[in-house]
Amino acid sequence: QLARITVRQAYAVLSAEGLITSRRGRGTFVSAAQVRLDARLRSAINDPRSGDLRMDILEQRRNTPLPTELAAGASTYPDYTFIRKIHRHDGAPFCLVEIHVATEIQARFPAGAEAHHKIAWLLNTYAPDRMHKVQQTLTVAPADLVLARQLDCAFSTPIAHMTRRVFDAAGRIALAGRFWYRGDRFVMDTEIPFDVWVNYPGVVMPDARAPTTDPAPTDSTLSVR
Repeated sequence: QLARITVRQAYAVLSAEGLITSRRGRGTFVSAAQVRLDARLRSAINDPRSGDLRMDILEQRRNTPLPTELAAGASTYPDYTFIRKIHRHDGAPFCLVEIHVATEIQARFPAGAEAHHKIAWLLNTYAPDRMHKVQQTLTVAPADLVLARQLDCAFSTPIAHMTRRVFDAAGRIALAGRFWYRGDRFVMDTEIPFDVWVNYPGVVMPDARAPTTDPAPTDSTLSVR
C-alpha cells in the first residue's frame, strides 16, 4: 500500500547505510552483517601483549615432530609441543590457531600459560635470548566446513590464512604456526621504515627478492617483526 517512489526512497536510504545491496537484473539483497574493527579487536589481533581476548584450548600434546610443510627444509628442534586453540573477542571467535613450539622452550612457560597469553608473548618473556627473526606468509581463501564451524561463520566466508615461523639465533625453528582469521574480523597493522621496505625486499619477501638494476646492500638477518 505504498507508492513506488516511496519504496525506492526507502531502498536508497537502506543502501546508503550499507544494509542492502542492489544489482541490475538480479534484485536487492540484505547485506552481510558487518563487524566494526574497533581498537580493542585490532589490539587482540595484532598486539602479542594483548590480554583483551579469550583463548579456548582445543588440543595440546607434547613430543610431536614438526610437519614437513612447516619445516620447509630449515633446521628444527628434536620435538615440539602442539597447541590448537580458538581466540575470541567479546565472546565471538576470530581466529583458529595451530602452533608447534619447541618442547624445550615450551618447558620454560608456567603451567597453563598457553591458555592466558599469546605464544609470542611467552617467547619474549621466557626465552627472549633465543629469538632472532620472524617469517610470515598471508593468503586468503574461502572457509571449508571445518573452519566455518570453528569460527562460527558461513561456508565460503573469506578467511585470512597466516603461516608464521620464528627462528632462534642458531637458525632453528623455535615456533611454527598456522592462523586462520575470519575475513570480517581481521586486519593486519604493519609499520616498516620506508628505506628498509624499498631497499631490502627480503624483509617482506624472503623467498622472492625483487631484482634491481642497481642492487642495494642486503642483510639476510632482516625480517618482519
